[in-house]
Amino acid sequence: MRRQIHWLAVGFTLLAAAASVSVMLLWPSEGLASSADTGDCTAVVGDYCSPQCCGRCHDARLRAWSGTSHAIASVDPLFRLSMQQEEEPGDCLGCHSTGYDAASGRYALAGVTCEACHGTYQPGHSSANMEIARPEKLCGTCHTSTFSDWDTGLHGEGGESCIDCHNTHARG
Repeated sequence: MRRQIHWLAVGFTLLAAAASVSVMLLWPSEGLASSADTGDCTAVVGDYCSPQCCGRCHDARLRAWSGTSHAIASVDPLFRLSMQQEEEPGDCLGCHSTGYDAASGRYALAGVTCEACHGTYQPGHSSANMEIARPEKLCGTCHTSTFSDWDTGLHGEGGESCIDCHNTHARG
């Protein structure tokens, strides 16, 4: 009996993996820029460049961000599968991509890239950290229920920011 359960679990795992790969391979992506361009800092779509462009000067940040849930937000197989079940998938892409244009239904870059939080690449910007809106407001744009919990909880009352605990540039 235990062997049957073991093989059943293995079978379901393999089936889930195959479904995830199939969704990734079959998902339509024409006309969408990938986050894997050459990094030459010329605009890929509209004013958006790429994480690789930012990585030319901020290599450690790029390496830390790569593979995070933000980096794969629009290509994650589970996300893609759930999007197929949505009536208005564009509502999802507003948070799960960079530079989403509701009018065309397209986005500039896959994933939540540097430019999603820091704005489009500005040639010659200073070497100082790129300023963003107050992190709890910026993060709360997409993480609405978490923002609500923060806003009414001790962290919000205590003035702690999201990035005081959560490193958005790293896994984990």
